[in-house]
Amino acid sequence: MKRTKVRILIALFLLAALCAGGYFFFRSEQEDAVIRRNFNELSETVRKNGNEGMLVSLEKAKTASRFFDDFCTLKLDQIPQGVGVMSRDNVASNTALLRKYFNRMRISFYDMEIHLDPEGNEARATFTAVFQGSGPGRTVEEPREMDAGLVKKDGRWLIRTLAFRDVIQK
Repeated sequence: MKRTKVRILIALFLLAALCAGGYFFFRSEQEDAVIRRNFNELSETVRKNGNEGMLVSLEKAKTASRFFDDFCTLKLDQIPQGVGVMSRDNVASNTALLRKYFNRMRISFYDMEIHLDPEGNEARATFTAVFQGSGPGRTVEEPREMDAGLVKKDGRWLIRTLAFRDVIQK
């Protein structure tokens, strides 16, 4: 009788552990998909497919800035202390300026790995970003290895830090 109770308690404990593990696994999978979708939406927001009016360009730049936290820290490998902190307004201004120089542009994200913190309010993403742009007399294709620190605020994942690393060309 005692052995049966012990076995039942062990089985209940294992079942509870399995349920908790499944919950955290599926929750992290869902958050992973949300973060990937956000990067895809950012890519579509900044995309430019030809001449567009100034108001359209400014609206897209402002929309792109909404994917960032109130303040975002930008870092480069060559400058270990970082480049600095940008507000959302800075992000919108820089995006609008970049859009002005190119008739067509696109940013694509590849090979993304996402690591969620156990509490689920912060994440780190590593990926390759490729900027492609063309304008009068120039074409640019610039791959970069990147790290992004994300924070979850009001149910949305926002970019808090961006670190750019050079890609070694063969």
